[in-house]
Amino acid sequence: MGKRYFCDYCNRAFQDNLNARKKHLHSSLHIRNKEEWYSKFKGKKQILEENLAKRPCNRFLSTGTCPFGDQCKYRHIRNEDIERMKTEAETTVPELPPTQDLLKKWHRKHFHSQGENKDEELSEESILDDPVVFALPPELQSSISLPASLLPPPTGGWEYSCDDLAEWG
Repeated sequence: MGKRYFCDYCNRAFQDNLNARKKHLHSSLHIRNKEEWYSKFKGKKQILEENLAKRPCNRFLSTGTCPFGDQCKYRHIRNEDIERMKTEAETTVPELPPTQDLLKKWHRKHFHSQGENKDEELSEESILDDPVVFALPPELQSSISLPASLLPPPTGGWEYSCDDLAEWG
């Protein structure tokens, strides 16, 4: 029987060889299923932008249906729906706080839960200058020869010079 290739988009298995895989990946069914899968993760703003880039479908506007359906290259959304989508896209987009605010919030939560300096105001420098301490878990401390990937870094960090790198080429 040989190896089988399973396509998650199409929920289908077939023989795994170059010609069969190429034929499947270029089929209209696979392309449609793949587009449908990724469309689930689009935001309202992105959907609106894609629809505004297309011209309206005359058949859909006059009759309310289009024989091409989802495969039509024109827009199948009425102007009233576009206005509704614009207001939804503007109101549902949450703004993320800057990275430093997230870092301060995490630091405050982490150290307040341990009961350390609840009244002290945190500055950006005090958060970023905290030393990171690495320690081996107790199970590994009894091991005599650990691989280098499992050893914690030295407290001062690794020291190297450009001369050491010259040996590598």
